[in-house]
Amino acid sequence: MTPDDDPAPALDRQDAELFAALRRLWEKKDPVPPDLADRILFAMALEDLEFELLSLETAAPVLSARGEEQVRTVTFSGESLSVLVSIDRDRNGRVRLDGWIGPENSGNEELDVELRCGQTVLYGRSDKDGRFAFDEVPAGLVQLVFRPPHREGHCPARAVVTPAVQV
Repeated sequence: MTPDDDPAPALDRQDAELFAALRRLWEKKDPVPPDLADRILFAMALEDLEFELLSLETAAPVLSARGEEQVRTVTFSGESLSVLVSIDRDRNGRVRLDGWIGPENSGNEELDVELRCGQTVLYGRSDKDGRFAFDEVPAGLVQLVFRPPHREGHCPARAVVTPAVQV
């Protein structure tokens, strides 16, 4: 019999209490974020294996002049483009997302824009000035994916993706 063949020693009540105490300590000092599983599944849902991931540059609240609305701006940047997004939540909990793709967008071409919200994907397109918008965005984690429009006979460019943000 080799050491690998030996079954693991059985845990007794004292071991179980010790492990339970360690678990409570870790849950108190470094709890698992409640949305961690959702964020992992969200990130794994990307179909493209080759894409550019933008980095989150800033996320700042903005005071609203319209009353109780909550507006937040988020800026993403990367090698090929930058994006400014305004997230506007009204007093009824509805969310509107307005975005602007930076001027470095080559040729100021329109881009297909996907807004991934859990299992839901909303589709839009930026205009030639880089503006895009989504009304009635579901609350939760969202992620934007940008692609040049599909053209027959052209190899598709890689997608550009933002990290997931909470709206």
